[in-house]
Amino acid sequence: MIESEINKPHQNYLEGWENLLLQDIRLAGYGNFSEDIIPIEYFKNDLGYRSQAFENKADILFLGDSFTRGDGLPIEKVYTHMLSEKLNLSFSCLATGGESVAMQIAKCFFYFKKYGHPKKIVALFPMHRFSYPYIFGEMENPKENIKQAKVFNSPGVEERYVLTSDLYEFKVEDYAKRPYLPRQVISNQLAFFYDRIMLDMLEQYCESNGIDFIWSCWNQGYQAALYEAIEEKYPGYHKNYCWIDANFWFRREVEDGVITVPQEPWTEEILEKQINCHSELSKEFLYHIAADRVKNNGRGAHNGFHWHLHAAEDFYNFIVKKTTK
Repeated sequence: MIESEINKPHQNYLEGWENLLLQDIRLAGYGNFSEDIIPIEYFKNDLGYRSQAFENKADILFLGDSFTRGDGLPIEKVYTHMLSEKLNLSFSCLATGGESVAMQIAKCFFYFKKYGHPKKIVALFPMHRFSYPYIFGEMENPKENIKQAKVFNSPGVEERYVLTSDLYEFKVEDYAKRPYLPRQVISNQLAFFYDRIMLDMLEQYCESNGIDFIWSCWNQGYQAALYEAIEEKYPGYHKNYCWIDANFWFRREVEDGVITVPQEPWTEEILEKQINCHSELSKEFLYHIAADRVKNNGRGAHNGFHWHLHAAEDFYNFIVKKTTK
């Protein structure tokens, strides 16, 4: 190779690289997180998160998606608040609706760098999601995910951000046309692969830096099938995993504000008989179903605060048992 070619500047070596570095975690605001049947106060910090200011050095850092953010519920009815009260510890929350495991963990490391280490990290992760930089004309978000997680990753620049999309297919399409939708060219197997790399990395980092790390997954399929299969092949893989029984509860769908029960033999009456604990609270509004029953970005309503009571109890018992070992 001649010297002029060696010294020639490679201006197009990585086009759009400015959008490929996570240098900010400011959320794109879109009003309330969900459309609720009653007013819900969603206080936000200066970066758009339902959390205290990150500069306050919280004891617990929560990771997750809309379940952890508590869409459709007052904050005092969300497991993050309940658990922090039980432990008498302050908390911050990076949870973002519709976000992936990998992106939550990437933002977690950004948090470490800028705000320092918390004493504990409690994570309730989703599955089947993939985060990617918005690239005009190449990789874009489907219209049904218009309110999906959107993070500005370059300080002061509105055109550069990271998106997340749901992936429920194991296979990608045989043919696709630009601009691509993530589900056309990325399988949920690929998303799972990168999620687990990030999760293992966070777990090891916490162990090396004296951070108590606890995680779980709200996805029913994970606890019903993958958990045991992974544990059988790799014993101890879930040493920091908190099993949440309430994940197996039936999740009702909502159409036009009316509760429907699409799967037999479940009915409201049967549900109350099956889940008869905390009976003194069962008549309270939002007990079974959260308030986001109008339009939750095309999904059904989130679980009511009864589920959050159990999530908080299970996390608390796991932390206490882990601490006293």
